[in-house]
Amino acid sequence: MATPRNPISQQEIDALMAGGFGAADAPGDSSAPPDEVRPFDIGALDQLVHGPMHGMDIINQRFARNFQTALFDLIQRPPEIAVGNVGAQKYSTFLNELNPAAHCSLMTLPPLLGLGLIVCEPALVFAMIDAMYGGTGQYQPMFESIAHSGIAQRGIDRMLTLLVYEYAQAWRGVFPLEPALADVNVQTRFANIATPSDAVISSSFHIEIGETTAAIHICLPQASLAPIRELLHSNTQGDFIEPDTRWGRMLTQSVQSVELTMAAHVVPFELTVAQVLALKVGDFVALKTAPYIEAAVEGMPVFECQYRTHEDKFALKIVRSSRGSALEELGAARE
Repeated sequence: MATPRNPISQQEIDALMAGGFGAADAPGDSSAPPDEVRPFDIGALDQLVHGPMHGMDIINQRFARNFQTALFDLIQRPPEIAVGNVGAQKYSTFLNELNPAAHCSLMTLPPLLGLGLIVCEPALVFAMIDAMYGGTGQYQPMFESIAHSGIAQRGIDRMLTLLVYEYAQAWRGVFPLEPALADVNVQTRFANIATPSDAVISSSFHIEIGETTAAIHICLPQASLAPIRELLHSNTQGDFIEPDTRWGRMLTQSVQSVELTMAAHVVPFELTVAQVLALKVGDFVALKTAPYIEAAVEGMPVFECQYRTHEDKFALKIVRSSRGSALEELGAARE
C-alpha cells in the first residue's frame, strides 16, 4: 500500500506566498557554497521585465554605433540609426504590432537557450536593396508584400549577416553571447520563439536611409535572458571595457589603399648642350649602371634596388631601405 503524501503545512504555504520556498529558514545559513547553490525567488521572475536594464541599453548603443558604420560600407550611403527604448511585453502583443509584410529572421543565442527574432520593416528592406544596387534609397514597391527576388534576397542576407555579427560584438564585455542566423525570411505566424503569453524583451532601432525611415526590431524571450538578468540589470557595465579598434582598422585600410607613384633613376648621367644637340636618330648612348639604384616614392628616397629582368621585362629587385636597415627589418617594423 502506497504511503500517502504529507500535506503542505501552513508555514510552508506562508513561505511560498512570501516570495520563495525556504524564506522561513534562517537567513544567516551559509552552509552551501555560494558558487554552487544560488537562492531562487519565485516572486522575482517578473523583475527582468519591469526593472531597468542598463546592460541592455549599453549593448543597444554599441550595436547602433557599429552597425551604422557596417551598413555604410554595404550600401555606400550614410545611414542614421537611433536607438529606441527597450520594451517588455507579451509576445502576442509584440506580434500584433508588426507589419504582416515585415521580413523576419530567427537567430540562435548560444550559450543561452531559445531563439531570438530579427524583424525588418518592409520600407527599410526595399530602401536598403535599392541603395545597395546604385539607387537613391527611395524606391517603394506598389505592394509591401511583394516577394523578394533572388538578388534582393542575397542583399538581405548580406545585411543580416552584418547585423548578427555586430550584435555579437556589442555583447562582448557584458556576456559572451554568440548569436547566429538560424532561418531567414520566416513568416510572422511561424516565428514561434515563445508562447503568446510569454514575456519578451524587444529593442527597436530606427534607421534613416535617404528619405526613408523604418525600424529594425530585435526580440529576445525573457526565459532565455533569465540566467543573466543580474548582468542586464547592473549599471556598472562600462562602454570602455575593451578598446574599440574599429576606427583604427578602417583608418589603416584607407591609408593602405592610397595610390603612390614610385620612380627609379636607373642611370643618371650628364651631357653638355652641344652633345645633346649633336644627337640624332640611331645614335647610341653608353650607360654605366651603378651597383644600386635608388627608388623614390613621391620624390622621397625609400629603397635601394638592383637592376634585373623578370619574365622578359625590366625590373628592380629591392635590396634594402634607403635608411640602411634590411628589408626584413622594415617589414617587421611595419607589422
